[in-house]
Amino acid sequence: MSENWMPIRRTSKNGPSTHLIDLSYRDEKRVPDKARTLASMIEVAFDKPEDHGMGDTAESQSLDASFDDVTAAFQTSDAVLVGRVRGQGVMRFFVYSSAPTQPTIAGLARQAFAGRTIKLHHKEDPSWSLYSALLPTPLEQRGFDDLSVAEHMRSAGDPLTTPRDVRHYVYFPDERTARAFADEIQKSGFKTDVKASAKPAPGAMMCVIASRDDAIECPGITDITWMLSEQAKKLGGEYDGWEAMLIQPKRKGLLSRLLGG
Repeated sequence: MSENWMPIRRTSKNGPSTHLIDLSYRDEKRVPDKARTLASMIEVAFDKPEDHGMGDTAESQSLDASFDDVTAAFQTSDAVLVGRVRGQGVMRFFVYSSAPTQPTIAGLARQAFAGRTIKLHHKEDPSWSLYSALLPTPLEQRGFDDLSVAEHMRSAGDPLTTPRDVRHYVYFPDERTARAFADEIQKSGFKTDVKASAKPAPGAMMCVIASRDDAIECPGITDITWMLSEQAKKLGGEYDGWEAMLIQPKRKGLLSRLLGG
């Protein structure tokens, strides 16, 4: 799976669901794509949806594998897969293309999922509103970004649970708003350093570095980053991210190993 694909788990009154969304169209500012104005949704029913409506892992993987053949065939057309949602007893695949490609999409889907119950939905969507509805909320994006950093550190042996100095970077358009933010978060135990931005730009002339000892496991770290992000937003600022020292368990010395300690 490309790094441009973001997984999201959501829960609604209709039950749990998992989403995979290709963020490249958003991040590369390719939305809307004027050459692909037809939105198609391919809905495939699970044979065994289970009580939660998400099917079992084996069936989900089987459907994904079948659709891989469809996306490979897309390479000879202008169709692109932009998202997949699993839940409510079905797997839904979201595709954008030009209108003349609709019969090709339908034919490939029926071929890939032969013997299964499928439904095809098509609509003209020049604004890519369906894609926009799939995109993560700001809180979901913040949590995903935090998890990506934390998991990278975990893979290097960091237990994540050890409190350490975590430094957050927040940018503001002027010194007044930057200092107002610093004064506010100091009440929550943060040390702050207000300075001119190293890379000044409109809306980011000043930088506040906020530091506090915290663990970096999720979702706890996101509770912190989201609070800072929302507070910055109230003052016209923008939260930019965090960094922390990597902590690894102490390795036993040679004498300790020899003695079995």
